[in-house]
Amino acid sequence: MTALTLAFAARSAHSKEELEQTLARLKTMGVDTGTDNLFRALSFSVPGWVLPPMMAGASMGGGAGAVAGGAPPSYEAGAIGAMRRIITEAEDPAEAAKRFHEMVKTGVERFNEGSLPQAVQMLELADRLVSEKKVDAGSAEITRRKVGEALDPERLKKFAENSADQLQLRKLLQFFTAFQPEGLLEALPGELKRDRRRLMLLLLEIHGTPARDAAYERLTHSLGPAVGEEEWYFRRNLLYLLRRIPRGPESQPLDNEIDLVLQHARLGLPMVVLKEAVAALGQLKDEKTEVGLAQLMNDIEAMLIKPENAPYDAKELRALLDRVAATLARLPSRPARRTLIEHAAKKQAPLGDTMSRLGELGTQNLSDDSATVEQLLGLIKANLPFKVLGMTLRQNDQNLVNLVDALSGTPTPAVRKAFEEIIAKFPDKDAARAATRSIGAWDKPAAAPAAERAGATSGNFSSIAKEPTGPAASLQGDLDVFGLPALLQSLAESSASGSLTLRETKGGTVFASVTLREGKLEEIKRGKLSGDEAFYELFEKPVPGQFAFVKGAPKAAPPGVTAKPILPLTLEAMRRYDELQEAVALVPDSMFLVPAGPKPTPHPGEKDGSFLQALWQRANKGGTPLDLEDAVVSDSYRIRRILAHWVEEGSLKPRA
Repeated sequence: MTALTLAFAARSAHSKEELEQTLARLKTMGVDTGTDNLFRALSFSVPGWVLPPMMAGASMGGGAGAVAGGAPPSYEAGAIGAMRRIITEAEDPAEAAKRFHEMVKTGVERFNEGSLPQAVQMLELADRLVSEKKVDAGSAEITRRKVGEALDPERLKKFAENSADQLQLRKLLQFFTAFQPEGLLEALPGELKRDRRRLMLLLLEIHGTPARDAAYERLTHSLGPAVGEEEWYFRRNLLYLLRRIPRGPESQPLDNEIDLVLQHARLGLPMVVLKEAVAALGQLKDEKTEVGLAQLMNDIEAMLIKPENAPYDAKELRALLDRVAATLARLPSRPARRTLIEHAAKKQAPLGDTMSRLGELGTQNLSDDSATVEQLLGLIKANLPFKVLGMTLRQNDQNLVNLVDALSGTPTPAVRKAFEEIIAKFPDKDAARAATRSIGAWDKPAAAPAAERAGATSGNFSSIAKEPTGPAASLQGDLDVFGLPALLQSLAESSASGSLTLRETKGGTVFASVTLREGKLEEIKRGKLSGDEAFYELFEKPVPGQFAFVKGAPKAAPPGVTAKPILPLTLEAMRRYDELQEAVALVPDSMFLVPAGPKPTPHPGEKDGSFLQALWQRANKGGTPLDLEDAVVSDSYRIRRILAHWVEEGSLKPRA
């Protein structure tokens, strides 16, 4: 209750003087009114969701840079707006810096408690205050460097592993100096704890292209005469980042990157670096990559055959050979496949099982490479069991299995015929069983492409085939994961038409239904409410649950119903959410209200006299705000702000 009171005081004050007077009264009542407590109280009123990037840009009139030197963004109402005032109305720069530090610290606390969206909104405000020069840049930088040390590693890992949270997590990481790409890369070489290193690499992946570019730049640094183990492991991690983070449009030229990675794919370097370089080359599909891998394969073969003074043992080299062969097999080119087939023909014992390395070709459909297919079919024929004087002589059955595996992704008529002959003539062999599996996989109906199943709607939503009691659904997901604003904006951007159903997590009860026509809101129901008020109620009283969207042209709209754009409704709903928190602080859910004597006056923002009369008639009988919201058909914000108004003027009062 103390937190609610403090938050209400901070949000509702219209001036610095009014806030100070309210806080002074609270202080005489024994309430700790320090600004750290104010930020803590306000942080619980920050919405637990954020606008998707496109909607945030629309509400701000262009990104964060658009606010510098101008008015704060329109969504800085409620708790976020109050935090801004607390900092900007400080007596002097030192006090403003202190309050800035306290707000950022509170944001970290909310993050550690699991409230990522609330933390991000507070840190975005901090970023804007710095860009607007509302706080001293030096003091702000100290806060950026120090406060981030308190971020909970387990929370960082949890959010980083959830794709739906990664965009918001990136915003949080960008605020703190130590968690920016350069800060993480600076600390990575000296980090001794393995779990911490893994977390740092995961966070670098979250940064995406900036982290990849920074890793590339560090890989270009020349090595000194005495390179220690720490540097080699660091380079392994840099190569790992090049492999894990996709190349962006502004990345270095492909030729340059291949040359850089090939410099780390030379025999004589530590094995951990060699392995990672080979894996990174697998992502850089180019003729130069094929030539480099083929040369490395030849060098490994030569070292295995003549191992004098080799810096590796034979087992390590054969494992590296397996890795190089698998990478070549996944490259979509004839020369790479020819290199692999030529290697398979070499049967020197030190090289290991060269034929087994052909199996990786099965990851590709070789239908467009008739020369390779003919070579592999010829090898199958050469390795089939044969009869001499009526006796069946066995070839190496495992070689035949490897060759079948190599063609398992190539369903041409010639390959099918060869597989059927193996099954018919040698049904008890492993090769026949492998051929049977391959044919079965070819004949299995292909699953519909994800984009088709999802109706080509943007967003990371999972598809479902059919709801238990309804028509086929195009999308389904968890509102806790995707967030209602992101879901609605995704459907709006794709001009989707269809019906959206929202269900409670427990029990699966439908609590809202929405009809969309070409990305616009046509009809909506939320309990007893419909129309705009039903839409607002979804945001004012968010409910955890699941959604299912059924794509299709809706029936003709009822007379007088016009589809509305979603963005303006969402921005209004967010404004109402903020103001609702202020009203709830004054008249909480459990407060039992009774008439106090004075005649009620209309709320200045309410023009519907019949609605006011209906609400007062019910309030006159006494009850909690929840009782009244249940009895009078309207959204929570509209009812609660009037109840707060009547309590403030004295026409209603809490029951003793």
